[in-house]
Amino acid sequence: MKHRVFILVLLVAFSLLSSTCWAQGITEELFPQYFGGKNGATTNTLRMNTAFRITLTGLTASAGYRFTAGMVNSADGVTSNGAGIVYVPGITAATINAGTLSGTTEVLTTNGSGNVTFWLVVLTSGNARFEPGTATANVLSLRVGLNDGAGGTAIATRITSTSTLVPLDLSSTARTAGIEDDGAFIEGHATAGAAGKVIMIWDNTTGTGRPLHGYISEDNGITETNVPAFYSGNIVGSSGSYGLVMPSNNPNGVRRIEAFSASGTSSSFSTDADGSWSSGALTANPARGQIVPITADDAPLPIQLASMTGITISNNAVRLDWTTLSEVNNFGFYVQRRHSTEQNFVDLPSGFVPGHGTTLISQHYTFTDNNAGVGRWYYRLKQVDLDGSTMLTDPIQVDVLTGVKETAPKEFALNQNYPNP
Repeated sequence: MKHRVFILVLLVAFSLLSSTCWAQGITEELFPQYFGGKNGATTNTLRMNTAFRITLTGLTASAGYRFTAGMVNSADGVTSNGAGIVYVPGITAATINAGTLSGTTEVLTTNGSGNVTFWLVVLTSGNARFEPGTATANVLSLRVGLNDGAGGTAIATRITSTSTLVPLDLSSTARTAGIEDDGAFIEGHATAGAAGKVIMIWDNTTGTGRPLHGYISEDNGITETNVPAFYSGNIVGSSGSYGLVMPSNNPNGVRRIEAFSASGTSSSFSTDADGSWSSGALTANPARGQIVPITADDAPLPIQLASMTGITISNNAVRLDWTTLSEVNNFGFYVQRRHSTEQNFVDLPSGFVPGHGTTLISQHYTFTDNNAGVGRWYYRLKQVDLDGSTMLTDPIQVDVLTGVKETAPKEFALNQNYPNP
């Protein structure tokens, strides 16, 4: 009888262990279909990088894992670490090479269920896997390597994505391979409110299915090399600007542009019904290597503000009014003020105005500053998302004069488009 109980215990333990192993996987939260491929062994200067939002599942609960990641193809064995350069915002101090574990303090910490969700950036390297136009390099999977979660110094587990990505040929000169996938660039310029957010694009207006591509807008803290000239010249260092890729064979074009915060929540999105944006950008079936500009009129913002006005209603009071066209995860606004003789803006006491979260309906807000006093004042809003990220609007000027009455207001306004790019 004792032997039977012992065998039963072993079977249960083996079953639990097996189920844990089987449960390990990658949940693809935001997983692009394409990325910028290596454009040749000699030039190799059109690299475009890619951001993923993934959840690792089935790991040890409440454990810290050192990690690495890379892109693998069908020729790679199960122990291959693939190729690429890896960066995890907020965790890695610098980029690391595929196959190299992150530092001892740069760990992914699982929750009580053994899962961890995070942004992962893979930078295209000079490895042949990233070259479009060959059967093995044309379809790549994401592979994440982990240590044992207990301080180990070697890769103990490798988890591979189910979905694959296609490297795009972004060169203006056609390649000779027969199964190449042509692609084009997006040069995006949003307002400063989109700075440091992950920008994703879709070929539909609802954001369903996998995005075409995604990457972090400037300033993203990543040292990028061998990128296209437009990227190094017009994107790098320009707050809120971003560079993306899209397939040439895409009659829908880009119909949704969406910004995501560090926590993975949507900050804002813009849509266009046919991929022909209001700025004149045509994204359907672009030519190989074409650079399509997306302006701040098209790009996402944490909120879409239609106007902001300031009116003096007495010799010591100013009424502010502002209207939003739409809001996404908007926690609210802090009203800030400074006098013309002062250098810094300060939050006004009781100056917080709650937002409406997420809404596509226009909303109107008002706030009265009863302690302005005579003089020239500047007002602005500090908009706060639900995840704590903030955006500062451009200031408006309001002059409070002696003896001003409500029947004779002095008004200053800032109208759409707003804020200025």
